[in-house]
Amino acid sequence: FNLLPIHLPHKYLIGTLILDKYPSIHLVVNKFAQIENLYRICPVQIIGQRNRPILNGDFKGLEPKVDVSLLDISQKSGRDEYDPKDPFWTTVREHSHRFSFHFDRCYWNSRLSTEHRRLIARFELHSTVCDLFCGIGPFVIPSLKERQSFIISNDLNPNSIQYLRWNLEHNSLDEEKKKLIGPIYNGDARKVVR
Repeated sequence: FNLLPIHLPHKYLIGTLILDKYPSIHLVVNKFAQIENLYRICPVQIIGQRNRPILNGDFKGLEPKVDVSLLDISQKSGRDEYDPKDPFWTTVREHSHRFSFHFDRCYWNSRLSTEHRRLIARFELHSTVCDLFCGIGPFVIPSLKERQSFIISNDLNPNSIQYLRWNLEHNSLDEEKKKLIGPIYNGDARKVVR
């Protein structure tokens, strides 16, 4: 969510109501500040979490989450496997593809789904695609699976690159499509294209 100031006193109630209404949702977050970091990671606060009811004002552990170490490229990025104890590990579906990542370490915007679909439909079969801002793979994986494109990928965020690799492994690519995975870079797009 991106709750308005008028809704903030009721944020935990809103989180609980969303969890009650949508059983497949396990975590409800509210964006509490503007995106102002290098990797466009949204600073969020947990306002609802399945199997952790918020009763009697028990808000411990739900304080805003800001991890400045996310901006240190030298640190090991993310985990490479599902951790049921980590509420920020999520899997989203976009069309017939699944994308898993840590929501607090990568940029994701579900509202871009239609734009992803529109652009991929314009790619010619067996074309070469260079995605300089690949993130966790919303262009890369559909291009491989649907357009049989040769893909060159890059992203500045090392977490995104790690989750791109995870998603390439976990999206049922056959051997022929795996051969279409080109170089995967982790760097500034301006330097990669030189």
